Amino acid sequence: MINFKAGEIVAYRYWIACEKGVFSPHTCVGWRTDGEAMENYNASGGHGIYAIKSLAEMHKWLSREDVIQSFRDNWWNGPFGFFKPLGLITGKVRLWGHVEEHKTGYTSQYARIVSLDEYMSGPEFKNWETSEVLDKMREIYKVLGTLR
Repeated sequence: MINFKAGEIVAYRYWIACEKGVFSPHTCVGWRTDGEAMENYNASGGHGIYAIKSLAEMHKWLSREDVIQSFRDNWWNGPFGFFKPLGLITGKVRLWGHVEEHKTGYTSQYARIVSLDEYMSGPEFKNWETSEVLDKMREIYKVLGTLR
């Protein structure tokens, strides 16, 4: 593992879309809608904010049935369902502060959404599409699609 502090890194991430914004799918943490950065760092060994290095790696992860099943179990059939999930959104984040590099991604002290790019509807996550949900999330987070 490499630890470094230099500039910003753009990486890929996915969220569950709900009526009021996007949420981290494994922790049910809503991402800030006020333009401020997310912060999650514990110098004594905390996890940080995770993002994936490549779009191909993210799609590989999201194609795993066990991953999709965990989303269904938590969001449609389980404890996070009260947020009324709409589907899955992918996009890019800027990472900075204390950043640790891992095999397929990074964990960082700070992150901010910079683009929301793809949307898969409902609990089946079968079809990538452009939708009103994606447009609504872009408006809430004041970002565009696909940052190159």
